[in-house]
Amino acid sequence: MVKSICIIGTHGVGKTTLAYQLCSYLKEQLINVKLVHETARCCPFPLNEDATEESELFILHSHFLEELKSISEGYEVYVADRSPIDPFVYFKKPAEHFYELERAALKWMEKYDLILLVEPNIEKDTFIIDSKRAPSIEFRNYIRDEFRKYILKLPKKAQERIVTIKSDDIFKEFHLTTALEQVTGRLDLPTRAEILEAVEV
Repeated sequence: MVKSICIIGTHGVGKTTLAYQLCSYLKEQLINVKLVHETARCCPFPLNEDATEESELFILHSHFLEELKSISEGYEVYVADRSPIDPFVYFKKPAEHFYELERAALKWMEKYDLILLVEPNIEKDTFIIDSKRAPSIEFRNYIRDEFRKYILKLPKKAQERIVTIKSDDIFKEFHLTTALEQVTGRLDLPTRAEILEAVEV
């Protein structure tokens, strides 16, 4: 059965960088892995502080769809850049059927084998911005705090699978991050050496 990892946390802290690192690491272990890209980047509706009900619904449903595609394609592992709970953290004006959708998102979080929460370094006031990210450090930190609170709503099964990663660790050159150190053991995946040994036999 496919193993799944999701990466959550506020914007501009290195989630996408970590996702690429993680996929590269797993490929080096000869694991067949797919990266599920952040669906907010293709959202045609406003984002961040200006997000609308349509934004929330688009991001949530497109994320579900991309993960379901990954499950159907036969990968051993997929790594999701963000998760179904993200729209509920960012969006503060509940859409119609908000709570029904939220229950589905929270239930979905139970199926991840590993949830990586990326936290910004509190000593830094800057972060990488682009055309999709909100440039406000206050908003970035507000979303950080909202994630911390929202995690308490997750089912116990999901909470037990959370590993917290510091943003600075992701960008340290030649540094094996906490995520990469723990992923093989937490997912019960064979190492490259074990795979090659099995092939030779």
